[in-house]
Amino acid sequence: MIRPLHRHARLLSRLEVTAPAVLLAAYVLLSFTYLTRDALTFDELGHLTSGFSSWNERDHRLFPQNGQFPKRWATLPLLMTGIVMPSTNQEEWWNSDLDRFGHQFLYETGNDLETILLLARTMIVGIGVLMGLVVFAWSNYLFGRAGACVSLALYTFSPAVLAHGRLATSDMTAGLMFLVVLHCLWGLLHTITIPRLLFCALAAGLLLSSKMSGLLIFPIAALLIGLRLVRGLPLRVELPWHSRVIRKTIWQFACLSAVAMVVTTGAVVMIWAFYNFRYSAFRKYVDGRDRFYRGDSIDSMTEGTAAGPAIRMARNMKLLPESYLVGLSHVVSHSRAHPAFMNGHYNRRGWVRFFPYVVLVKTPLPVFAIAALAVWAAVAPSITRSAPRQGLGRRTDWLVRDRYRTAPLWAFLAIYWAVALRVHLSIGERHVLPTYPAAFILCGIAGRWIRDRDWLRTVALLAALAWLAVEVVRICPCYLSYFNQLAGGPRLGYAHLVDSSLDWGQDLLRLRQWLNEQGETNEASGPVYLAYFGSGDPARCGIRATLLPGYLDWREEIDFQKLRPGTYCISATVLQSVYSMAFGPWNGEYEQLYRRRAAQIAALYGTSVPLKKIREGRSTPREQTIYEFEQLRLARLCAYLRRREPDDRVAYSILVYHVSNDELQLALGRDQ
Repeated sequence: MIRPLHRHARLLSRLEVTAPAVLLAAYVLLSFTYLTRDALTFDELGHLTSGFSSWNERDHRLFPQNGQFPKRWATLPLLMTGIVMPSTNQEEWWNSDLDRFGHQFLYETGNDLETILLLARTMIVGIGVLMGLVVFAWSNYLFGRAGACVSLALYTFSPAVLAHGRLATSDMTAGLMFLVVLHCLWGLLHTITIPRLLFCALAAGLLLSSKMSGLLIFPIAALLIGLRLVRGLPLRVELPWHSRVIRKTIWQFACLSAVAMVVTTGAVVMIWAFYNFRYSAFRKYVDGRDRFYRGDSIDSMTEGTAAGPAIRMARNMKLLPESYLVGLSHVVSHSRAHPAFMNGHYNRRGWVRFFPYVVLVKTPLPVFAIAALAVWAAVAPSITRSAPRQGLGRRTDWLVRDRYRTAPLWAFLAIYWAVALRVHLSIGERHVLPTYPAAFILCGIAGRWIRDRDWLRTVALLAALAWLAVEVVRICPCYLSYFNQLAGGPRLGYAHLVDSSLDWGQDLLRLRQWLNEQGETNEASGPVYLAYFGSGDPARCGIRATLLPGYLDWREEIDFQKLRPGTYCISATVLQSVYSMAFGPWNGEYEQLYRRRAAQIAALYGTSVPLKKIREGRSTPREQTIYEFEQLRLARLCAYLRRREPDDRVAYSILVYHVSNDELQLALGRDQ
């Protein structure tokens, strides 16, 4: 008769065999669930338009701040579907006006937006599956099959991974390439072969072409080379014409420096390949006509920055393509200052504590429990139950044994987070997303409890994983809006974080469904107003509402009218006045300006103001007055509404308020 302990052990062994396939299937299922029900998110307009124009026009003026590889990968299937580009013989193209040209591409040329999103997002889901395989394989190498299953489960049921792993943006691709380069580089630092050298150069080129944060691989590589030399292990060189073992540190350093130069050169060649081996971003440049958006230049964006001299030197020597250098300059510029919101606080230079706070409130609580079990497994020496049978009756300290093998992951996490804490770009969890898979791999050490057959801790581990799965299924498919119980759940997410941590424009189609379900109720309660944050076009998504100032603002003109009691649907980012001209809390300065403008517009109701004139700086003083008053009026209304609970929510990122006449007068004044 089989003892119960052995029966449980056999069951766990079978689970270890089947779990990887089940988890990857679950990842695909969760990713594809209502894949096109998420509306066009903010950065997808740029990625899709820029990627397709790079293929179709071989021109790289649009959206240079994000790498070519993710954009081209996502838009590759569009080349075979009859998708067409808008005419390039227009000002929007010559001026690199991504927003307007992208709007034409997605909404005005007859292209099917749903098909575009389905194909592009499917390509990114494929990236997510590949990353899951890398997470499993690396954790399996470090901690065995049980640990690999734990790591893959954490990856599969990560709300952040699922949220961005179904969007046509660059974050998932950058995360994958970081892992691949780290693995290739670590192997190359121990055994040098031609295939390893070529593959590492290829992976490094793809990483640097994925996102500007890929440049962090250079300090990471320097740290790994230092750790490698300090360790003092022999270096094997296996070339077709020569094979030897190098033991002296000075010769190892010389050899690894040469390897770094070869890999860097190969990566630079890869970057040039994505830009068609052409320096100019413009395929057909006409002096005085073609320019980057708003006249941005490398000089203007890097003035006074530490990286400025290096970027300008690369420009002068044409070491890298123009578009790449302009994109890098853009990232450097925006990393110095950017409007940010966190838990009721506002800042234009961000906070050191921002990303730790993001992790605290957006990470499911069971992940913290599993991380605690992993730390316990790492530091607590024990004797395995199988030790007497295997002749291994000795204490095993997992932390000491595995710390060198895990060095690439720790080096990556240390440097990436050190930089993340110092930059002034406190806007979204996605900026630290590439570090999550590395952390999940390290948490695989918790699988030790399964392998050691420590049933009490095994049950705790499996219970935490089950809890994690339930958390994700409950929020499905609104993964981007996930907040844990410490933050009060997703219903209170808007009080903690906005922008791409919660509200990236993804719920526009759900708002349409909500409005349709309300039916006559809305008509009876007054007009519907919408202040939307995102790149989707509400009118072209079938939403019948009076549009208030949004970001982006797709209205052709301001039809300036008094606001009436009714239903106000306001995106969380707009509600918190993050990108408003009245940035932050309403204050005395804003109030004075509001009152001055209010005194000037009494006779201007019913006036129409073309927004194009405002954007191009050609507006008259009267038109500018209307524009500023409308912005201030919305900010004052939002300041009032922030003091009370929403009456309803549309998938957590769009807040709904039923505003009465009395409330409107309190919020805006009796005459507005």
